[in-house]
Amino acid sequence: MKHIIIACGMIIVGLGSCITADHYHTGRVDGHAPIGVMADHTHNNGEWMASIRAMSMNMNENILHTTPLSISEVLNSYMIAPTKMNMSMHMFGLMRGLSENHTLMIMMPYIYKSMDHEKRDGSIFNRKSNGIGDLKVSI
Repeated sequence: MKHIIIACGMIIVGLGSCITADHYHTGRVDGHAPIGVMADHTHNNGEWMASIRAMSMNMNENILHTTPLSISEVLNSYMIAPTKMNMSMHMFGLMRGLSENHTLMIMMPYIYKSMDHEKRDGSIFNRKSNGIGDLKVSI
């Protein structure tokens, strides 16, 4: 049985076995799960795989527990209320089979975020951020 270990954080290396994946027939179209499914397979010794994943997310509502809040309700408690957020991410991945039972996986995201805000005085502003996210390394 082959094992893939998932670790996450700033730079963490995982050793041991927490997720089990049977070895798929990589020569077939259905040899791997869809690209969004992580740790579905291992690689043979010396085999390489590179990937790029794209993801986006949009938010335009404030919720407290399960109750939606209006902008004015948020501004009753806070000086600034978020009104909209957009996030896009490109995840670059590289996998290499170290042996018949172990696969090294390295993933690095590039993230872009933009958030619109409203102040109590009615003025609005936007803040943006982009850059490299946390490196993920697993064996």
